[in-house]
Amino acid sequence: MKQMIKFIGAALLVTFCLTGCGGGNGITQEEYDAVVAERDELQEKHKNVMQDRDNWKKRYEKLSEEAESSSASLDMAKEKFSVFEDMTFSELEGGKQKVLVISIYVKSMEDLTDNYNEFALKTLMEEGEDWCDYDYFFIEIWNDTMGPLISMVTDTSDHSTKTHQWLEAE
Repeated sequence: MKQMIKFIGAALLVTFCLTGCGGGNGITQEEYDAVVAERDELQEKHKNVMQDRDNWKKRYEKLSEEAESSSASLDMAKEKFSVFEDMTFSELEGGKQKVLVISIYVKSMEDLTDNYNEFALKTLMEEGEDWCDYDYFFIEIWNDTMGPLISMVTDTSDHSTKTHQWLEAE
């Protein structure tokens, strides 16, 4: 009899377990499909976010490389063109054009005439060099007492120069 009670108890236990595992407590097919669809949508969004991140990373790397290149060109210009005692160099970029801006401070007109020919010759010689990626040179010469003396723009593609003399010769 004890064996029979154990057998019936075990059978009831198995019956309860099977009913509990496969009964109406699980998720429906519609709920499962909704969760799978949500997962697929999130995976697609994640993929798009990762592609955007990669595109921004490539753009950042390209801009960083261009910035380093620009600095190298500016450093080379400083090295090549430093003829006058007091000169400043900067560069401007707009659209696809790049301009080297050179401001020259001269103490006297003698300082200008003594060094200008050497400076002009150097700029002409360097315009076609590999390091020179400027489209234009903007050169401004000035001093404290007279203000701006000469402004000029040189187009490096055809070596044409437009000059404006701020003070009339007396």
